[in-house]
Amino acid sequence: MQFHREAIDAALGAVRPKGLRLEFVPEGMKDNEVVVTAAVKRNGLALQFASIRPRNNNQVVTAAVRRNRLALQFASDDLRNNKQVVTFAVTRFRCVANERRFSPNKY
Repeated sequence: MQFHREAIDAALGAVRPKGLRLEFVPEGMKDNEVVVTAAVKRNGLALQFASIRPRNNNQVVTAAVRRNRLALQFASDDLRNNKQVVTFAVTRFRCVANERRFSPNKY
């Protein structure tokens, strides 16, 4: 489905500040990789509102997992079983856990 540039810009204006607003954009925009990527870069859990195609896109899912490792649950079955994507999510979790555990602000 083709959208006018104005419609894409409006959707981007909605999801860039708050990624979870992807839930409320028109259905066709949930299939637009630019819009979905902008949403998941703000909040990885926005992946749950994307259509099937972006959930099966390695770059979109990786961007979502980079923001929130729990976003992996909303990826397609293929990507949830993809060794590279899962390894990234696990590695990302370890990095975040180590940052929190050894934070100089903690002491």
